[in-house]
Amino acid sequence: MIRRDSTSKWHYSEEKQQHHFTCQTDKCAAQTDILGEYGYCPRCGRTNARKLFSDHFDHELTHLEEIRTAVADRNGRGAVWEKMTVEAVSRLEALGRHLRRRLLGYPLTDVRRTRVKKMSFQQPLVADVSLKEWYGMGLFEWRGSETNPKRIIAQSEIPFIRKMVQRRHILIHNLGVVDQDYLELSGDTHVRLDERIEIRSNETKRFLENVKAMGLNLLDNVEEGFSVEGD
Repeated sequence: MIRRDSTSKWHYSEEKQQHHFTCQTDKCAAQTDILGEYGYCPRCGRTNARKLFSDHFDHELTHLEEIRTAVADRNGRGAVWEKMTVEAVSRLEALGRHLRRRLLGYPLTDVRRTRVKKMSFQQPLVADVSLKEWYGMGLFEWRGSETNPKRIIAQSEIPFIRKMVQRRHILIHNLGVVDQDYLELSGDTHVRLDERIEIRSNETKRFLENVKAMGLNLLDNVEEGFSVEGD
């Protein structure tokens, strides 16, 4: 007699999506399963995002150096730099969406709650302005605590970040070809209308480092900043 598996297809699919993690918070170490990549510890409430986010960008920076030395083809290298640029902001957006759940847990008017829900971390400069207005913190500075040193992205990096975010936008929406909106929004004076952009490895490396810092600043501000302010 053949025994049939009575597990439903839905249940099997859900099981495959589960991610198991052990909380890295001191004196916690609770273990849990979640759907998706990011989640919160059921014991202490801390997110598992710090290690996952940091590890991703550390891996990307290591991979960048490997491609620099191992891939001779210029076009092949350029395709990697473009992919890294696009995915860096996607990672920041995913982290921002995850942490937004915590931000929505604070008292908000209905109008502001709607604005927080609509906030896009694909535009980090815009998101930073909104976060400063609504919560008194943002993506470009973590003021630090006794155990977590402060972290500041220099104002001189803002034009570069703006340019790279706009480059990502036209890579996704215009095959990397410069349009009038890019010229007006990016501040890039080294390209012409209808020219295809070219991203260099040093620009990609610099952008990855900035996006990693923005993500960690946001995470620290959301998880620790409010309690630090209240002490």
